[in-house]
Amino acid sequence: METHLSTLLNQLSKELERIKSPLIDFFQPGIARRDIDEKLKKEGVALQMPAEVFDLYKWRNGLKEEILDSKAIGEISLFSLGIFSSLAAAIKSYQHYAIQNKYWDEGMFPLWESGGGDFYLIDCNKKSKTYRRIMFFSHIDPIVSDGVKSKFDSIETLIQSILECYQRGIYRYDYPDRSFLEVDDKLQLIVFIGNNQKSEYWKIALEM
Repeated sequence: METHLSTLLNQLSKELERIKSPLIDFFQPGIARRDIDEKLKKEGVALQMPAEVFDLYKWRNGLKEEILDSKAIGEISLFSLGIFSSLAAAIKSYQHYAIQNKYWDEGMFPLWESGGGDFYLIDCNKKSKTYRRIMFFSHIDPIVSDGVKSKFDSIETLIQSILECYQRGIYRYDYPDRSFLEVDDKLQLIVFIGNNQKSEYWKIALEM
């Protein structure tokens, strides 16, 4: 049975095809749950991933590795400063930032990155108050200078927000070669806040 997230992801695929996004050719095919489990186990990642992580990687396995080295950030972003990591790239980031250098709690796993040191993490700790939320880590954003903050209520609300931004023209490709994602920051902010009422990041942002 198709989950709500799977439905949203399939709608996003259709929207990316409609606007002829270059990301269509940059994504890797999705991977099965058993392959995800095997890869995590092989690399020593002991997290119990929420079900929606498997839905996400079943849809697409992030960006092709060679794309990351050959394209600018604006050419490979799914949303503003949001680059969809492959499972292999995500594991590498997790091992470096969470395990080796303790930049964030080991119970949080990276799914998207900015390309400049920021990461969007899913909280995998069932005992955490922010379990399954998407947490934001950044060295330079003053809102999260003291650690991480919840930025999206779930993977579902993040994908719903991204989908709305494409559908409403908040995300578009207007350059002559239609290769760079352009963003209406003010309208994006309205969508993100509206769909993520539980997340701490936006509450702090509105007070600043």
